[in-house]
Order: sequence, then structure tokens, then C-alpha cells
Amino acid sequence: MVLHLPAVQKFSMTKISPPRHWLWRMLLVAVLTISCSLSQVVISQPALASSLRLGNQGASVEQLQTQLRSLGYLDSEITGVYDELTRQAIQTFQQDRGLPADGIAGVETQRQLTEKNIHGPRAMMPPDIQRIHDRGKLIVALLGTDNPPFFMEEANNNDPVGLDIKIAQGLAHALDVDLEFNRSAETFNEVVDKVYALEADIAISKLSRTLSRAQRVRFSQPYVTMRQGLLVNRLQLAEQSEGNQVIEAIRNFNGNVGVIQGSSYGGFIKQKFPKATIQEYPTWDDIVKAVVNGDIQAAYRDELEVKKVILKNPDAALRLQTIALTDTQDQIAMALPWDSENLQAFVNQYLDTFNLDYTADDVLDEYAEYLQE
Repeated sequence: MVLHLPAVQKFSMTKISPPRHWLWRMLLVAVLTISCSLSQVVISQPALASSLRLGNQGASVEQLQTQLRSLGYLDSEITGVYDELTRQAIQTFQQDRGLPADGIAGVETQRQLTEKNIHGPRAMMPPDIQRIHDRGKLIVALLGTDNPPFFMEEANNNDPVGLDIKIAQGLAHALDVDLEFNRSAETFNEVVDKVYALEADIAISKLSRTLSRAQRVRFSQPYVTMRQGLLVNRLQLAEQSEGNQVIEAIRNFNGNVGVIQGSSYGGFIKQKFPKATIQEYPTWDDIVKAVVNGDIQAAYRDELEVKKVILKNPDAALRLQTIALTDTQDQIAMALPWDSENLQAFVNQYLDTFNLDYTADDVLDEYAEYLQE
């Protein structure tokens, strides 16, 4: 028995000592683990585009412009094109951050643009108001065609007058800048487009607040709240009612209804009278004539415009009937660029300060003299 002990001890020692290749395997696993951890750290960092410079274009430039604009360095529209204005904005940012001011958005410039809690240069006032002061004037988009009593020209001197003109003049005075009107728009929707494209600081043009427009611009709080209205051909309404109540006939209205091309009422009528057939006309006068002549059964617009027809021509009441839809609202407000949050707050404060909150009858009473012309 004693002779076998050394062999047993030798075998046990051999089993306890780990082979050399097993040590290498453990080392390899450790290296791979560290490498994966480092890879995860690298991947978690935001990907930065290569250097962007004058003439470049694409999604990377668009993202760059968005960052510059959010910080107040870029005042132009986001185009996705690295133009001269973008180069100047980058150069200003580089100067503020102590970087080489070459106007090229290199990796370090882009990295600092994407840093959290970064702020642009502290200006005297917010950028959307500062640009108006730098320019020295407030640019207001206004429909090219007069729309009394909101905006029109006086017959004797061609000076602009009306409720919207009064508000525009008051805002320019409060900002201590000059006032300029952009009247190149031919439809109300084009007026909104002028603001979206930054061709105007604000639109004050008897604009209805709608959800479709609110996807592209900001709206102020309303300064006029009206009901929607119908101007109806009495004879045709009687034929359609067929002895029923007029109210019931209106609820189930399925005739031809005229609206102004490019106005909000094309959308309103689809909600209110889904069975009606929409006829678009260039002007409100064209629609009124069509109702009088029996070409269409009704005209659809706000109650103020409907009432104006009878006020200006009392004899028309023999052939036409005005109907105010009590369960509707048409809120008239100012449109601003979607990123003009501070200017919107200023405008709302102005409306509150001077208690500018009209009804249709308020407007008709205050500007009655302009409706008699």
C-alpha cells in the first residue's frame, strides 16, 4: 500500500495545476469583454458629420441650420443649403466659443453645437423681436384686396384704415419701429404663406384660426370672435324647405354654396354642411351676385360679411335672407412664424393691455362710416 502513495500524490498535483492554454483562454475572454465595453461607449456618442462648408447641402446641413436657428445665430429659413448666411452664423458661433472662426463646421464645431445646456449669445431681447428692431420696421402681411372695415384705403388720400390697420399701427408703435405692409397675397391662404416663408413678421388680415393653418404658423389669441353665417336666396330656400321649418332645411342643406377661393370657409363648409356642393369664387361680390341671380342657393362666410350685404343695400333683403349659425365660431387672429414664440407673447400682451376683443356687432358699430361708402 505504501508503494502506491507517491503515484497518487503525483496524479493529484497534475490535476490541480492548470494547463497553460487555459490561462490564455481566460486572458482572451477578459480582452474581449473590455473591447465590447469600449465599443458600447463609442456607439453611444452622437454621430457627427464630416466638415460642412459653403456649397454643401443635404440633411446634415439642415440639421446644422436647425441648431443654429434654435440658438439665435441663424435668422433665415432652413433650406438644407450651406449658404453665405449659414457660413456667417457658424463663424459667429465659433467666435463666441473661442474656436478658429473659419466659417467651416468641422467636427469640434458640430460637437459644441450639440452639447447639452448650450446657450446662444445673450442678446438685449429674443431673436424674433430683435430682428424687427435690427431692421427698423415691422412687416405685416395683408391681403391685396380691400376688405372693409378691416383694411381698406381712404378715398380722398389712399391712406390705409380699418381695424387691422389700427392694430398693426399700434404694434409698430409699441415696438418703436416703422410699419410696412406686404400686400402681394391674392388669397387668405397666401397671406399665411407669406408669414411661413418669413416674408413678413406677422399677418393681420382678418384671418380665421384653423387647424390646417396652425400646422404651419402660430396664431395669436383672437381679437374678433364671430359666428358663421349664410346669405340665402329666399325663393330657393322656400323651394328646398318644401313646407318644413327653415331651421330644419338649413341643417340638411344640400344645395350649391359659394365660398371665396383660398379662404377658410372651404374647410368650414365640409364640416357644417357635408351634403352641400361647394362653388369657389374669386371675390365675395361675385358670390353675392350669384346668390341674387339664383346661380347658387347660398353664400357662406362670417356673420359680419353677411350682415354687411343688407346694411349696404337694404333692398336686397327682399330677395335675400341672412342666417347666423349660433352653434359656430369664427375666431379672427394674427398669424406669426411658427418659431416666433416671444413675438406671439408680445402680441397677446398688447391685445390684453388694450382690451381688443370684438364681436361682429362691435366692429360694425365702430366702423359703420366705412360701410356706407
